[in-house]
Amino acid sequence: MLRTTELETRALRLNTFGTLGMALLGLGFALITKSEAILLDGFFSLIGFAIALLTQKVSRLVMRPGNEHYPFGYIVFEPMLNLSKGLLIGSICIFALISAISALFTGGRPISAGIAISYACVAAAGCFGLAWRVRQLAQRSGSSLAAVDAQNWLIDGFISFAVAVAFLVIQLTQNTPISRFAPYADPVLVILLVVCTISIPLKISRDAWRQIVGYRPNSEKVTSIHTSIAQIFELMDSVTWQVKSLEIGRLVYVQVYIVDENESCGSLRQQDLLREQLYSALSEQFTYIQLDMIFTQQHKWIN
Repeated sequence: MLRTTELETRALRLNTFGTLGMALLGLGFALITKSEAILLDGFFSLIGFAIALLTQKVSRLVMRPGNEHYPFGYIVFEPMLNLSKGLLIGSICIFALISAISALFTGGRPISAGIAISYACVAAAGCFGLAWRVRQLAQRSGSSLAAVDAQNWLIDGFISFAVAVAFLVIQLTQNTPISRFAPYADPVLVILLVVCTISIPLKISRDAWRQIVGYRPNSEKVTSIHTSIAQIFELMDSVTWQVKSLEIGRLVYVQVYIVDENESCGSLRQQDLLREQLYSALSEQFTYIQLDMIFTQQHKWIN
């Protein structure tokens, strides 16, 4: 557990320093080039930096045990933060889309394509590199906070890459008949970027909301949980069971009701051994697992 916490901390620190650097780079070049596509990129990173600081606080908070005020701990803060990230990024995309559509009807925006290409190439390489590294650390640590950060870097990378390609085309078409359309390249690019990337913050928000309201995990995880339980109780003919599961941030919570009419599960000691077996099996599949097993002889206690 300590190892995964260290990996998450490393991912979140890398994300914090990366977002600050990219924000300064993007906003600086946006002032020089007058490009709203680059400004959008810079704002993504600037907001990412503010959220990254909050994310580090939440990552420490969710690992604390429950207390008098939060008896079940702080784990729900994780999907709440991810929901905020998704909604905030989505809002920026919508704002940029409205601004770009407005620019199309007012003559477009003249930009300095040569400088923009230099920025976009550096930014794209940095964003894709950070997305790859943060995603690696997120997978190894099981951190949904870091996983969302990796997705944000991917959005940034696509924005920067598209900026580079579009502005390169502008540069190559200078002094040609189609150069008169150059002022429209920036707003058109912003519209295309929003259309192509809006699904990512929407998915982040949807997944986080489902975790907050108690929606079940995805089918693959549910099947895996059921398989682990079945392997332990398959030889006990008189035992039936029912399972409920939740995914809240990094935590997978499994609640199993065991109906043992003939006391096949034996004493409390034997029941604890069964509980230990199931916990070990689930721990191999999920980094953060919480298990409750309730033994009863009557079906009426299954709710």
